[in-house]
Amino acid sequence: SLAMLRLKDVDDFLIFKGATGWSRKSACGYGSSLRAFFFYAEQRGWCKPGIAQGIISPTLYAHEGLPEGPRWEQIQQLLKGSEGSGAVAVRARAVLLLLAVYGLRSGEISRLVLSDFDWTAETFTVGHSKRGGTQKYPLQREVGDAILEYIRKARPRTSCRNLFLTLKPPYRGIGYTSLWRITSLRIEAAG
Repeated sequence: SLAMLRLKDVDDFLIFKGATGWSRKSACGYGSSLRAFFFYAEQRGWCKPGIAQGIISPTLYAHEGLPEGPRWEQIQQLLKGSEGSGAVAVRARAVLLLLAVYGLRSGEISRLVLSDFDWTAETFTVGHSKRGGTQKYPLQREVGDAILEYIRKARPRTSCRNLFLTLKPPYRGIGYTSLWRITSLRIEAAG
């Protein structure tokens, strides 16, 4: 019963859950919820006083949830694996460079259209998925060259304005699944 519960019981529960797979973020959230519950329970006289105040959640660090990306040497190895003059390799290289250099999301890449690129000003505009709005980026030379090579040598001639297209008719913009295939196959091949 709540009347018999001690702070050590709550601590043991949180430690047990942490040892069985809870992330620090989950433990922190549950710790906050338990603290609020026990504060209410103490006010109602359902449990001993001091439990809420004694519940300590793990510390969350500012960048703790961010995944670690690959090292630049690994990216270069990945790009080396997409060398070639075939349409599949040329498109893959342009996609991988946009991912690696600008950190774009797959949805942002799949929504790029030809008019997003200002070749005179050497910039391109991206509609952001998560935060919304658009942002203009300077077009890094290697990325621009890869995109131009794709447009000139590999992009099918069609009225579809998406930058990256399927390589077989009916031509349409590539989606998340195609982008996942383009990247995952090469990541796997690169080890």
